[in-house]
Amino acid sequence: TIMKTSKMRPDGRLNAGTLRPLCCELSPLQRSDGSAVWKSGSTQVLAAVYGPIAPQKTSLEKRSALLSIIYTSTTKGNNNSNESMLLEKILEGCICTEQYGRCVIEIVIQTIQNDGSLLSCALHAAVAALMDAGISMNNLPVATTVMVTTTASEEHTDNNFPMILDPDLEEEQQENSSIVTLISSNTNPDHLLGSNTDGSGSLSLKQILGCQEAASKATTAVITFMRMAIEQKLIRQSKTLLPTPN
Repeated sequence: TIMKTSKMRPDGRLNAGTLRPLCCELSPLQRSDGSAVWKSGSTQVLAAVYGPIAPQKTSLEKRSALLSIIYTSTTKGNNNSNESMLLEKILEGCICTEQYGRCVIEIVIQTIQNDGSLLSCALHAAVAALMDAGISMNNLPVATTVMVTTTASEEHTDNNFPMILDPDLEEEQQENSSIVTLISSNTNPDHLLGSNTDGSGSLSLKQILGCQEAASKATTAVITFMRMAIEQKLIRQSKTLLPTPN
């Protein structure tokens, strides 16, 4: 159950189930094959795609593309490694790698500013950069971050527990909470492609299912925004290609 809050959230949102404003800038970099800056509130991530290109080692004979992920975040230690592995797994699954045999696709993901829900923002930046580069994809993965308060109380039972959608950094730093990032696809929002949990306490099955239900509702909004960003870029490009009247 999305928590009903009577007070304003730190960034001014009035509802615990509200996403922060989204912003996407395509092609901010000139020397990459595709790039994007994805903003969710004050969280900003830059992603750049290089390739598909021929590998430096000519011995590469894979029939599908080799994906290289370089992810720089503010997370330290094992969490950063786990997040990098998750991003690589999800992105490799969404790209039509069989179309780029004996090639390398490098994706560089750089955190500009972290104000919470960073992993979701990083994935969306990478997906937007892949779309900007014209890389063929099987589906569009979408990540949603949900914060669950794990403090046991009479009011917060297993069937009635507080959840906050798209938490900012101040909210993530609250004690006795778990940050759950759920990744699904645009083709089947109810099917999980992967997940990452960070925080204190363990979550029950009902809590995880509750997070998934909340995340699936947010997926549609993010997918719609992605499509709008690409459509607006295509419209701008078509206008520059059209001859100007004399």
